[in-house]
Formats: sequence, structure tokens, C-alpha cells
Amino acid sequence: MRRGKIGDLYAVKVPNGYKLYQWVFRISKYGDYIRVFKGLYQSIPDNLSEIVNGPHSFMISFFSNRAYRIGLAEFLANFPVTMSFPKYAIYFFQNMKGEIPYIRLIPTAEHRYSEELEFQVNRISDLPAPYHAETLLHSCVSPDWLLYLFDKDFDLSDLREFFPGLPGTDYAMLIKEYTEIIEKSYAKSKI
Repeated sequence: MRRGKIGDLYAVKVPNGYKLYQWVFRISKYGDYIRVFKGLYQSIPDNLSEIVNGPHSFMISFFSNRAYRIGLAEFLANFPVTMSFPKYAIYFFQNMKGEIPYIRLIPTAEHRYSEELEFQVNRISDLPAPYHAETLLHSCVSPDWLLYLFDKDFDLSDLREFFPGLPGTDYAMLIKEYTEIIEKSYAKSKI
């Protein structure tokens, strides 16, 4: 099995199709980051270069190489990473009513001396214009939760979609099928 490296593009099969992501950064002490591309595909598309050179839905911390090693992700190709590490990470807080009362833009490790900003909005598009391009989530989710987000084709158009229910939601049951997908990958890989 090949060793993963920065720039690797992967596909993950979820119940609603294939989701593509690229391993774009490894930040010392903070981990690996992926950029997740828009859309779900019924089969792995041929226009990989076009997809990689296009916009992405969001970025998040994720153990990309491990997902490949256990057979959860399929390696497709390697493309150069031409972007810089984001200046801000998006942190959002959901209250007990399921509302997102504020979004914080937290300076990333690479830009730790920048100012932290807070906004009372639910959508990235509601932020002041200079921040519309921010796509890094200040979050590290479990692999099954990430598969859930992949399968729902989550993007940043409404951050409330990151939380799939209101208080009292049985999250374990909600992501059960994704937990099972990961368990099957582990069982096959014998890691």
C-alpha cells in the first residue's frame, strides 16, 4: 500500500454516493487538514483536475492517511496544493434551541497573533464581505460524524446543518450506519 502524502485526492463511498476530499496540510502539533469538495457523485468522476482546481465546501481536521490505510477512502491521484493555510478557523456555537447565536473567527496556529472576531450570524454569507471565503472549521469530528456530513453534502451555506438535531437527539442512532461503515473497513483492514 502506498504511503499517503500532501496533495492526495481521495473518494469515500457513503450511502448517497462518493464524496471527494484532498489532504492539503499537516500542521505541526495540530494535525492533518482536508478540503472537502462540493457535491456527491454516483461514480468517481473523470474530471478530477477540474474538481481540485475548483471551489471546496469546507476544510476540517481529519486523519486522512488513516482513512486510506483502513480502506475507508480510495486514493485517486495527487495534485499540488496551491493554497495557503487559512488565517481563521470558523467556530460556531449552538444554543439549546438549536440556534447558532454566534460565529467566531479564531486565528489559526499559523496566524496566532491576529485578532479573534465574533459575529451574531448563522451563515458565512452573513459575515462581512472580507470573511466570505473562510472555510476552515474549528472542529475535529469523529470519522462517523464526518461520513454523516459527507452523505448530507454539508457545506457552509447554513452552519445549523452541522448539528443534525435539536437537544434530545440521539446522535449515536443518527450516525449508526456510518459507524458501521467504519467498523467494516477496520475489520477488512485488520489494523
